[in-house]
Amino acid sequence: MFDKKKHHREYMKKYYQENRNNIREKQRIYHKKYYKRNRKRKLEQRKEYYKRHKPSFIKRRARFLKSKYNLSLKDYNSLFKKQKGCCAICGKHQSEFKIKFCVDHDHKTGKVRGLLCKYCNHCYGWFEKYKNKALKYYKHNK
Repeated sequence: MFDKKKHHREYMKKYYQENRNNIREKQRIYHKKYYKRNRKRKLEQRKEYYKRHKPSFIKRRARFLKSKYNLSLKDYNSLFKKQKGCCAICGKHQSEFKIKFCVDHDHKTGKVRGLLCKYCNHCYGWFEKYKNKALKYYKHNK
C-alpha cells in the first residue's frame, strides 16, 4: 500500500539535502529582514522577559561566579563597591558599558585581582600573554 505521508517526508528530506545551502540562505535573509522590521518590539520583549525572570538571571550569575572563580555574589558586589563601580584599569563607570564587568583573575593560581571592563580585560589578557615581546618592541622603538 502506498503511504502518502512517508513518500512526502522522504521527498522533502531529499529536497532539503539537495538544496540545503539555498534554503539556509533564504532563511538567513528572511530572519534578518524580520528582525529589522520588528527590532523595537523584540527589544521590548527581551526587556520584559528579563524583568519577569530577573531572579533566575541573578541565580544563574551567582552559580557562574561560584563555579568559575569561587566567588559569591556577595563577594562580587563588595569588590564592585570597593572599586566604586569603576573598572580597575581605565576607571570608567559600569553605567558606561552595556555588559557587566569581567572578573580579572590569575589563570595559574585562580586568585581574583579585580573587576575590569571588557576592553581592559581583553587588553590585559593579551599583554599578560605577550608581555616580554611587547616590552622588547617598546624598548627597541623608543
